[in-house]
Amino acid sequence: PLAADSYEQLLDHSEIEQIRALLGSLNDRERMILRARFGLDGPEQSLRDVGERTGLSAERVRQIEQRALGKLRAAADRGERD
Repeated sequence: PLAADSYEQLLDHSEIEQIRALLGSLNDRERMILRARFGLDGPEQSLRDVGERTGLSAERVRQIEQRALGKLRAAADRGERD
């Protein structure tokens, strides 16, 4: 798992801006869940850990994560066509 500093070292500035823009297309809860699950703000967290932090079940966290990833894919696809 890559910490925020580590993933930023692997990407150039334009890629970082693209990721930030894509994350900006999500609502606060979706963004927080993806950041926690993928370790963008520290170590990766399990579905259960995120659920306990947010008061949601692990299954609900998984559903929100999947919906958010779908939104990111759609936004990225739109960006590639522009």
